Amino acid sequence: MFVPISPCRLFDTRLAGGAIAANTVRSFDVTAVADYSFQGGAASNCNGAGAAGSFAAAVINFTTVTPSAAGYITAFPFGATQPLAATVNYGGGDIRGNLATVALDQGSSANELSVYSFAQTHLVGDIIGYFINPQATALDCTRVQTSYNLTASGTLNAPSPACPVGYTMTGGDCYSASYSGRVVSSYPNGLVHYCSWANESAVAMNVVAFADCCRVPGR
Repeated sequence: MFVPISPCRLFDTRLAGGAIAANTVRSFDVTAVADYSFQGGAASNCNGAGAAGSFAAAVINFTTVTPSAAGYITAFPFGATQPLAATVNYGGGDIRGNLATVALDQGSSANELSVYSFAQTHLVGDIIGYFINPQATALDCTRVQTSYNLTASGTLNAPSPACPVGYTMTGGDCYSASYSGRVVSSYPNGLVHYCSWANESAVAMNVVAFADCCRVPGR
């Protein structure tokens, strides 16, 4: 699940660490950070990103600043094999940016992101969102029901009320406080649950037909 945030600076090598040397890798901390200023970033948790726990990937705008020569950077998970791909291609002296979704290391290391640079360059990283695993959400369920008067020795087709708008019927049935009747049939039918009931006594009885209705909260 993607969680967007207002853009926030994770790191800036002009303010901390110095330029990335040619043909080397620099690693950065992305998750579980209260203050990113130690690596040149914002003096905050970046609009909740640093407080979101460990997440699988981040959407980051990478900007190379005044590289010493033409080349490229490659962003990849800390501890992983560097892929044969470029995140930003740059020319000598350029200021060049690119938005990329980057997987992050899920291990116990403080760093989750690594960046390789072909030539010496400063690098700025701004996060705009991150991906977390879907969270299990309990269903929001309700029961709708209506009661019917069933005459002595009579039969009745008793539909439940329809589920509220936005809810889906997940089940239903009928019942009575009297032991003198029996359910002939009970089945869903479109948006309601139907019961056929037979009164086998010489007195009237009350029958209740109901439907159970559920939805995913917020939908």
